[in-house]
Amino acid sequence: MVRLGIGAVVALATLACAQEADQTATLAELMAVDRRFAEETGEHRADGWMNYVADDAVMFQNGRPVSGRDDVRTMMAQVFQDTAFSLDWEPRQANVSAGGDLGYTIGRYRATHSAPEGADHEETGSYVTIWRRQPDRSWLVVLDIGNPDTPEPSGANE
Repeated sequence: MVRLGIGAVVALATLACAQEADQTATLAELMAVDRRFAEETGEHRADGWMNYVADDAVMFQNGRPVSGRDDVRTMMAQVFQDTAFSLDWEPRQANVSAGGDLGYTIGRYRATHSAPEGADHEETGSYVTIWRRQPDRSWLVVLDIGNPDTPEPSGANE
């Protein structure tokens, strides 16, 4: 049986509290980064989006993966080419790996654009974004997946 002196117990408790405080701060940081990502995308459209994308990022468009920064840039430039298109989102939760180098955010998004028939169209849904911490301590997106809400079938609420 191993016996720890009071000093060792206090040191371990202090370390555990410090790690928990670091984890809490990192979660708050990641939520703030995701909010800035949304703000910059709203202000600068595709350029704002690309400020947060890693070179090896993967994103999904219509259920198909788009891999690499150049292809993601091409995809987002096409999406934001429609000047009536807007995209906003809000993270609702985050989690970070024990090592603090990977994390994810989960939230809700809303996209609006003009449909070909001239009516505005709105899509809402949920998303998950996986982030990787960079050597400069910033966070960049390595995977982004949006999942549109499924409309209720006709007559579901009748």
